[in-house]
Amino acid sequence: MNKKHSEVLLISPPFSGDEIVGETKSMSNVMNLIPPLGLGYIASSLESAGYEGKIKIIDCQMGITIKSLGPILEKEKAEVIGITCTTPSFESALETIKIIKKLFPQAIIIIGGAHVTALPEYTMESNFFDY
Repeated sequence: MNKKHSEVLLISPPFSGDEIVGETKSMSNVMNLIPPLGLGYIASSLESAGYEGKIKIIDCQMGITIKSLGPILEKEKAEVIGITCTTPSFESALETIKIIKKLFPQAIIIIGGAHVTALPEYTMESNFFDY
């Protein structure tokens, strides 16, 4: 990867409040979606280490759906793509990766987050991720 010209794209996949709280509508009123701080830490670490390429975070919790994600990603030129997910958002992460693989077939795809930490073998059995 060319240190000066490649793009790193970090994505928090689409995941709605309804998916998190299910039928418990009272919980959706107090639900707190946390920004993807881990992705911010990764971006900051890359910059601190001297990475000079473009680093972009796409936080789909800001109203981006699976349907609207494709046109957003079409504008990017990513060579390395990182996805974060929790166990409840794993299926959404897989749907996100399907879109990414069509647009960036040569990209290196990395998954991280709580789900991967808890279930690493299960996660990698999907064969969607390089690391």
